[in-house]
Amino acid sequence: GNPVKIVILNSIDVVYLSLKKSLKMIKNISLILCTVVLSGLITDIEANPITDRRAGEFRVVVGSANLYKKDANTLEYNVQELAKHNGFSTENLYNDIALIFINGYIPWNWPTAKAINLNAMAVAENTPCTISGWGKTETSQIPSTLLGATVPIVSYPLCESSYGKIPETMICAGYMATGGIDACQGDSGGPMVCNGKQVGVVSWGVGCGLRNNPGVYTNVSSFIDWITMVNSTFDYSLYRNGGNYLCSSYIRLLIVLSSLLLYYLF
Repeated sequence: GNPVKIVILNSIDVVYLSLKKSLKMIKNISLILCTVVLSGLITDIEANPITDRRAGEFRVVVGSANLYKKDANTLEYNVQELAKHNGFSTENLYNDIALIFINGYIPWNWPTAKAINLNAMAVAENTPCTISGWGKTETSQIPSTLLGATVPIVSYPLCESSYGKIPETMICAGYMATGGIDACQGDSGGPMVCNGKQVGVVSWGVGCGLRNNPGVYTNVSSFIDWITMVNSTFDYSLYRNGGNYLCSSYIRLLIVLSSLLLYYLF
């Protein structure tokens, strides 16, 4: 088959979610705004999905491209609240998205954590997009260092020729004719970035890198209103100091966009 083309990424924009008790990474996520993480929610973590877990069981790790090494630029936060989409379905994977409210701000000028804007517009077919994560490679190994690849947007008619009806709340990307480059198990919840904006969240697919089986992503533009609404319910008074936001020189909101499709990796 075709070789999988991957590159090693630096630690900029690196965020992941882990279980406190096991210290294992369970979800790749992306930073978009100072205390909220946008994520997805179907998982198979030790046969106990994230939808059934409490916020206190998780922590968010920021700024380390290596799963097993931390340094002075690595930040860690506890999770205060998990807000899944009420319309999420394990049957058809609709609304595969959630917000995670963390217990502190990420400094605006932190060297290994930069916010990304969310896409709110339609994205043209064949637009090149970057995906990243610690998912399985062609050797079925879990890499220790963050990997990335480029995939093109696939039109809805072409994607539907493989999967049947795909709603506008999802978006497809990959190499239909050749396969070989794709997100894989363990990449779920990671970002798909096109033209500098987060367009998608890794959600599901059939196999990894197979011809005529593109990756399917949560379409961020379909959830802007939902993100805004849910974010307004979080208690930011926890971060006020004398009436002034501690985040005045910080990112106003940390949203990690991630899918509900988590897999237990180890």
